[in-house]
Amino acid sequence: MTAGLQTFAKVLALHDSTSNPGEKAAAAARMKILARKAGLTVEQAVSNLDTPKAPAQAMADSFAEFTSRPEFVAERMERDARRRIEVAAILERHGSEGAVFADTPMEEAWRAACEPLLGSHETWEMDYHLNGWGSLGSRHQMPATVRDAVCRAWPMPETVAAT
Repeated sequence: MTAGLQTFAKVLALHDSTSNPGEKAAAAARMKILARKAGLTVEQAVSNLDTPKAPAQAMADSFAEFTSRPEFVAERMERDARRRIEVAAILERHGSEGAVFADTPMEEAWRAACEPLLGSHETWEMDYHLNGWGSLGSRHQMPATVRDAVCRAWPMPETVAAT
Protein backbone atom coordinates (compact mmCIF):
# COMPACT_ATOMS: atom_id res chain seq x y z
CA MET A 1 0.00 0.00 0.00
CA THR A 2 1.42 3.39 -0.94
CA ALA A 3 1.85 6.16 1.63
CA GLY A 4 -1.09 8.10 0.10
CA LEU A 5 -3.38 5.10 0.44
CA GLN A 6 -2.23 4.57 4.03
CA THR A 7 -3.31 8.11 4.86
CA PHE A 8 -6.50 7.55 2.88
CA ALA A 9 -7.21 4.43 4.97
CA LYS A 10 -6.77 6.40 8.21
CA VAL A 11 -9.08 9.17 7.01
CA LEU A 12 -11.62 6.56 5.86
CA ALA A 13 -11.50 4.94 9.29
CA LEU A 14 -12.15 8.34 10.89
CA HIS A 15 -14.99 9.00 8.43
CA ASP A 16 -16.62 5.64 9.19
CA SER A 17 -16.19 5.83 12.95
CA THR A 18 -17.42 9.34 13.67
CA SER A 19 -21.00 10.39 14.22
CA ASN A 20 -20.14 14.10 14.14
CA PRO A 21 -21.49 15.56 10.85
CA GLY A 22 -18.69 18.15 10.63
CA GLU A 23 -15.94 15.57 11.08
CA LYS A 24 -17.64 13.24 8.59
CA ALA A 25 -17.84 16.02 5.95
CA ALA A 26 -14.22 17.07 6.54
CA ALA A 27 -13.04 13.46 6.28
CA ALA A 28 -15.03 12.97 3.06
CA ALA A 29 -13.48 16.09 1.52
CA ARG A 30 -9.98 14.96 2.57
CA MET A 31 -10.61 11.47 1.09
CA LYS A 32 -11.50 13.08 -2.28
CA ILE A 33 -8.26 15.09 -2.26
CA LEU A 34 -6.11 12.08 -1.31
CA ALA A 35 -7.79 9.87 -3.91
CA ARG A 36 -7.35 12.53 -6.62
CA LYS A 37 -3.63 12.82 -5.73
CA ALA A 38 -3.33 9.08 -6.27
CA GLY A 39 -5.17 9.40 -9.62
CA LEU A 40 -8.21 7.54 -8.33
CA THR A 41 -11.81 8.14 -7.42
CA VAL A 42 -12.84 7.62 -3.80
CA GLU A 43 -14.49 4.33 -4.76
CA GLN A 44 -11.34 3.11 -6.53
CA ALA A 45 -9.18 4.10 -3.55
CA VAL A 46 -11.49 2.20 -1.18
CA SER A 47 -11.31 -0.91 -3.38
CA ASN A 48 -7.49 -0.65 -3.59
CA LEU A 49 -7.02 -0.71 0.16
CA ASP A 50 -5.17 -3.78 1.29
CA THR A 51 -7.25 -5.39 3.97
CA PRO A 52 -4.98 -8.04 5.43
CA LYS A 53 -6.61 -11.40 6.00
CA ALA A 54 -6.71 -12.84 9.46
CA PRO A 55 -3.75 -15.21 9.97
CA ALA A 56 -6.02 -18.24 10.27
CA GLN A 57 -7.81 -17.37 7.01
CA ALA A 58 -4.49 -16.72 5.24
CA MET A 59 -3.21 -20.12 6.42
CA ALA A 60 -6.44 -21.83 5.31
CA ASP A 61 -6.18 -20.18 1.90
CA SER A 62 -2.52 -21.25 1.56
CA PHE A 63 -3.38 -24.81 2.54
CA ALA A 64 -6.30 -24.90 0.10
CA GLU A 65 -4.04 -23.60 -2.66
CA PHE A 66 -1.37 -26.19 -1.80
CA THR A 67 -3.81 -29.11 -1.68
CA SER A 68 -5.43 -28.15 -4.97
CA ARG A 69 -2.18 -28.46 -6.94
CA PRO A 70 -2.57 -31.11 -9.69
CA GLU A 71 0.17 -33.40 -8.36
CA PHE A 72 -1.32 -33.26 -4.86
CA VAL A 73 -4.82 -34.03 -6.18
CA ALA A 74 -3.47 -36.94 -8.26
CA GLU A 75 -1.61 -38.38 -5.26
CA ARG A 76 -4.73 -38.09 -3.09
CA MET A 77 -6.83 -39.84 -5.75
CA GLU A 78 -4.30 -42.69 -5.98
CA ARG A 79 -4.22 -43.02 -2.19
CA ASP A 80 -8.03 -43.05 -2.03
CA ALA A 81 -8.19 -45.71 -4.76
CA ARG A 82 -5.70 -47.90 -2.85
CA ARG A 83 -7.69 -47.38 0.35
CA ARG A 84 -10.97 -48.41 -1.37
CA ILE A 85 -9.29 -51.62 -2.59
CA GLU A 86 -7.97 -52.35 0.93
CA VAL A 87 -11.39 -51.68 2.48
CA ALA A 88 -13.10 -53.98 -0.02
CA ALA A 89 -10.58 -56.77 0.78
CA ILE A 90 -11.07 -56.33 4.53
CA LEU A 91 -14.86 -56.36 4.20
CA GLU A 92 -14.68 -59.48 2.01
CA ARG A 93 -12.47 -61.22 4.57
CA HIS A 94 -14.66 -60.31 7.57
CA GLY A 95 -18.09 -60.21 5.94
CA SER A 96 -19.29 -56.83 7.24
CA GLU A 97 -18.16 -53.59 8.82
CA GLY A 98 -19.72 -54.71 12.10
CA ALA A 99 -17.60 -57.86 12.08
CA VAL A 100 -14.45 -55.81 11.50
CA PHE A 101 -15.04 -53.85 14.69
CA ALA A 102 -16.58 -56.64 16.77
CA ASP A 103 -14.76 -57.72 19.91
CA THR A 104 -12.56 -60.79 19.68
CA PRO A 105 -13.28 -63.58 22.19
CA MET A 106 -10.38 -62.29 24.31
CA GLU A 107 -11.74 -58.73 24.25
CA GLU A 108 -15.23 -59.99 25.13
CA ALA A 109 -13.82 -61.83 28.16
CA TRP A 110 -11.85 -58.80 29.34
CA ARG A 111 -14.80 -56.45 28.84
CA ALA A 112 -17.11 -58.77 30.83
CA ALA A 113 -14.56 -59.11 33.63
CA CYS A 114 -13.94 -55.35 33.86
CA GLU A 115 -17.58 -54.22 33.47
CA PRO A 116 -18.21 -54.22 37.26
CA LEU A 117 -15.15 -51.98 37.71
CA LEU A 118 -16.49 -49.16 35.50
CA GLY A 119 -17.10 -45.87 37.28
CA SER A 120 -20.67 -44.88 38.00
CA HIS A 121 -22.59 -43.79 34.89
CA GLU A 122 -19.59 -44.68 32.68
CA THR A 123 -19.79 -46.78 29.52
CA TRP A 124 -17.23 -48.30 27.17
CA GLU A 125 -18.07 -45.60 24.58
CA MET A 126 -16.58 -42.80 26.71
CA ASP A 127 -13.35 -42.04 28.49
CA TYR A 128 -13.87 -44.52 31.31
CA HIS A 129 -12.09 -45.45 34.52
CA LEU A 130 -11.78 -48.88 36.11
CA ASN A 131 -11.78 -48.50 39.89
CA GLY A 132 -10.44 -44.97 39.43
CA TRP A 133 -7.66 -45.99 37.01
CA GLY A 134 -7.91 -44.37 33.58
CA SER A 135 -6.41 -45.29 30.26
CA LEU A 136 -3.77 -42.57 30.62
CA GLY A 137 -2.64 -43.81 34.02
CA SER A 138 0.58 -45.78 34.25
CA ARG A 139 0.48 -49.52 34.78
CA HIS A 140 2.16 -48.94 38.15
CA GLN A 141 -0.96 -47.04 39.26
CA MET A 142 -3.32 -49.79 38.09
CA PRO A 143 -5.39 -51.09 41.02
CA ALA A 144 -4.91 -54.75 41.87
CA THR A 145 -8.62 -55.31 41.23
CA VAL A 146 -8.18 -54.40 37.55
CA ARG A 147 -5.11 -56.59 37.14
CA ASP A 148 -6.84 -59.53 38.86
CA ALA A 149 -10.00 -59.18 36.73
CA VAL A 150 -7.98 -59.16 33.50
CA CYS A 151 -5.81 -62.11 34.57
CA ARG A 152 -8.84 -64.20 35.56
CA ALA A 153 -10.75 -63.33 32.37
CA TRP A 154 -8.09 -64.67 29.98
CA PRO A 155 -5.28 -66.47 31.77
CA MET A 156 -1.84 -66.30 30.21
CA PRO A 157 -0.29 -69.62 29.14
CA GLU A 158 2.06 -71.11 31.69
CA THR A 159 4.88 -71.91 29.25
CA VAL A 160 6.27 -70.67 25.96
CA ALA A 161 5.32 -74.00 24.40
CA ALA A 162 1.70 -73.52 25.53
CA THR A 163 1.71 -70.10 23.95
